Amino acid sequence: MVGHSGSTGRGLFEYLSNSADWNVVTLGRHADQSRGPHVAIDLHRDEAKAVDVPELAGVTHIYNCARAPAAGPESERQSNLILLDRLLDLAERNCAQLEHVCLIHGTKWYGCHKGPYRTPALETDPPCDDPSFYAVQQELIMRRQRNHNWTWSALRPHTIWGLPAERSGNSIVMLIAAYATLMKAGGKPLHFPGPEKTFYKLSQATDGDLLNRAMEWVGTTPAAANQAFNVTNGDFFRWERLWPSVAAFFEMECGEVRPLKLADAMPKLEMHWTALAQKHRLKCEDLRSVVNWSYGDAIFGLAWTDMSSTIKIRQFGFSDAIDSGTALLKSLSELRTRRYVA
Repeated sequence: MVGHSGSTGRGLFEYLSNSADWNVVTLGRHADQSRGPHVAIDLHRDEAKAVDVPELAGVTHIYNCARAPAAGPESERQSNLILLDRLLDLAERNCAQLEHVCLIHGTKWYGCHKGPYRTPALETDPPCDDPSFYAVQQELIMRRQRNHNWTWSALRPHTIWGLPAERSGNSIVMLIAAYATLMKAGGKPLHFPGPEKTFYKLSQATDGDLLNRAMEWVGTTPAAANQAFNVTNGDFFRWERLWPSVAAFFEMECGEVRPLKLADAMPKLEMHWTALAQKHRLKCEDLRSVVNWSYGDAIFGLAWTDMSSTIKIRQFGFSDAIDSGTALLKSLSELRTRRYVA
């Protein structure tokens, strides 16, 4: 498993590690023995593809949950293409029992981050005209899989609702929880910080637990081999309907739609988080280790309809679904249980 410390990989790691059916080996550039068997290899170094790694001999499934960030879109595209290419080199050299390689992509494939796009998005839709690494990675793995016995898959979730990954900050649920906590500490209602169009538009999300099950399913279902699948909760929501339940969860008055540049306004309030974290014995006193306000601005700034069709994955046999309102409150409760918020 690659990317086990990221927002997607962390959830999958916990899910598979808690199952008697899996023995998880993680791979990353830094040493990490805190979570079980780990192989420290920097896949961006050319020599990585020619290394003999006995620990990988029994590996049957590879889940690539990694995303290598870079200074710009084009360099990020190349960086992630190299990462996958070297990973496949390493696997073909060391994983004699390899059965499946799963890639975790997303609805940026369709251009959801750039503006209104064709909805409902279908897996047969071409990738958007963007230097995203999704399309080049899929092209690469399709080419590399030919004449081999192992198979591949690519999942395209929308915004994932799950636990935060430290140093990433790309958890919208953690960001909402932190925003609510700071607003409540200041005696303010829970105003919606995005524009009205975002508040009322149709949107979608992917529950982290549901995504974990989908990743296991796609790697163990022969009929799903060599396919890409959209995976979401299976419904659609409007923040108009969910925002009052978030306010109720934090025992706050539900406010109005008041657009706010979170990246400008919220850092000024972070000093209060440290005191709250100490008072309530929260997991993270440094809010910036788990929240990226610019990420929140980007998510709440997407004022057009988000809609992916999940017909294909259902037709292939994965029928799990969850009400998005239930999923959001479940994720907030998990944050509270794990002491990320009070």
